[in-house]
Amino acid sequence: MGLTTRLPHLTQVAFVLLTVFVLYTLIQKLQLYRSRAALKAAKGAQSAPLFPQWDHIYGFDQFRASLQAFREHRMLQYGQQRFKTVGTTTFSHLVLGRKTIMTIEPANLKVIQALDHKKWGLGGRRKTAFKPLLGDGEAFNFYSYSVVLPL
Repeated sequence: MGLTTRLPHLTQVAFVLLTVFVLYTLIQKLQLYRSRAALKAAKGAQSAPLFPQWDHIYGFDQFRASLQAFREHRMLQYGQQRFKTVGTTTFSHLVLGRKTIMTIEPANLKVIQALDHKKWGLGGRRKTAFKPLLGDGEAFNFYSYSVVLPL
């Protein structure tokens, strides 16, 4: 009796929370879109082509494909195939809700490193992954960018 009387109330609370979450996510994505559009206009940059994927909201398909390639020890081939699929040296895609820009274009890498390399850093996940190999601090910064862009 206690659960059945509380169920409609709990359902209403869950619906309200879900609605708030969806609205928050939409507002956040809209603000991010606007700020990126303003930055692109200010820098004269173009959008990278989108990688074809069926999940355009969270990118679970890309996460599963990357995980499968990792488990099969074929990440390099998987990465090369993605560039061949798009037919360009730079593309963007979603993985777990985060937009990622992938590039193998030397000119893009040089501009990123020359102008604003701290803003376009490797990110927390990659720093954690490379920490045992490269260490921390200045040595990490030098060697981690040397891995990305040969000096």
